[in-house]
Parts: sequence; C-alpha cells; structure tokens
Amino acid sequence: MEIIKFKQSESHDMPLEFEKIDFRLRFIVMSWVAEMQYKFNYTPTLTEIFRTQSEQEYIYKVLATDEEKAKYALNPVISTHQVWRAIDLRTNDMNEEMIEFTKDFFAHVVYDINRKIETFIYHSVGIGFHAHVQVSGENFTAIKNYV
Repeated sequence: MEIIKFKQSESHDMPLEFEKIDFRLRFIVMSWVAEMQYKFNYTPTLTEIFRTQSEQEYIYKVLATDEEKAKYALNPVISTHQVWRAIDLRTNDMNEEMIEFTKDFFAHVVYDINRKIETFIYHSVGIGFHAHVQVSGENFTAIKNYV
C-alpha cells in the first residue's frame, strides 16, 4: 500500500529529496499522513520539496500575482524549500473536510515555539492553492498532543 505519493518531476527526484528534509518536518508530515490515511483513507501527494534559487525566482517573478511579486521584490528571502525545511502538499484532490482537518492539524498540533514562522500556510502563488508546511532553522518546533 502506498502511503504517500510524489508529483512527477523531470528535474527532481522527490522520493530521494524527502529523505533529505529536516527530520522534524519529516516526522510532522508523516504524522499527518497517518492521520489522513486513518480518517479519510487518503494518500497525500507531495508536490515540491527542494527548490533552487532560479526556481524560486521563476515562481515569484513570473507566476506570482502582482502583489506577491512586489512583496518578493522588496524582500527576496531564501525559501525554506532551498534549505530542506519545507514541503508543498497537493490540495486540489481534497474535499473541504480534509482541507479543514489539515489546517487544524498543522495549526494546533505543530507550532514554532518563538512564532518566528508559520508552520502551515494554505496559499496560491500563481500556480493554484496548496498547503505549504515548514519548520524553522533556529527555533524548536513542538508537537502538541492531538485528540
């Protein structure tokens, strides 16, 4: 049984990249995957793990909305994807209940102690809505009990 799917990519070996991500992120994502399997009999798809600088610039200079382009131009930060601390999850094959559960899971189960970054972002950057999950580099990421 497949527990997680990876988007096909000509330029990235997604299963290999998943092994390289920050261990906290891998633990968090696999905890969520188990919940999605149990509650919804759903197999999630990871759509992006590692991103190069040129891929980052293409997204935020070409695909993004005008507002996002302007924001990126003012502060062209290195993406958490570039340092193995973020993944994107497909959401267009989830129903509303699954999306709400996912938002709730990441909002209430996982958090950054110092609140320097959001662990979970549900957004569109010119390529459709998706879930972005990340962990901080300098702060402890905690897992709370979930019932």
